[in-house]
Amino acid sequence: MAQLGRHLGFHARHFPAGAERGAPLAVLWEMARRNARLALGSELARSLHRWPPEELVRLERRVRREETDNRLHAWEWLALPDGRILKADALDHHAAHDLVGCQDIAWNIAGAAVEFALSEPESDRLCAEVESESGYSTDPRLIALLEPCYLAFQLGDHAMAADGAAGWGAEPEQLRAAAADHAERLQRVLAAVAWMRLVLAGRLELPTARLRIECSTN
Repeated sequence: MAQLGRHLGFHARHFPAGAERGAPLAVLWEMARRNARLALGSELARSLHRWPPEELVRLERRVRREETDNRLHAWEWLALPDGRILKADALDHHAAHDLVGCQDIAWNIAGAAVEFALSEPESDRLCAEVESESGYSTDPRLIALLEPCYLAFQLGDHAMAADGAAGWGAEPEQLRAAAADHAERLQRVLAAVAWMRLVLAGRLELPTARLRIECSTN
């Protein structure tokens, strides 16, 4: 956890980026809504309306862009013979030919929480490590928004890669499995958001509320 936090904090401190070098939050939100609708259905996708346009504008003002790593997957980390952990291929994914570009450190924190299946206390510790290394505060509201955006992006990215890898042995099936995994995680996040929206709207009582949304992905 300490190594992960130092890596993310180092990026935030040493690689700032201009505001024009990454997708605005509204664009990431729209991508997440579309991918969620295609993979999980319109009902779950509407959970993203927790963040209306005016809230996205407010959050955008808090974004501090950096040349984010953007790939926190477990296979991107190398265990060295002397016990050290080294992050590989860490400097150029912000310049990939995709939607994301340079984002706030919250994007990488959300990505790390997804890829390493961090618990809430572990995520809090990661944020503390990032803040200590970078000198910047993390924003839980940004992280909460960017978690479903990250999951939706990874879902679409793996699904498109699977289509493009047709005929390459086992790789398409592996990519489809990764897409399905991100879809399942996105389903859980959006179901929790939908449940809380009902609680806040007074349509469910918090102590006994149960929200069950069934959705299958292929």
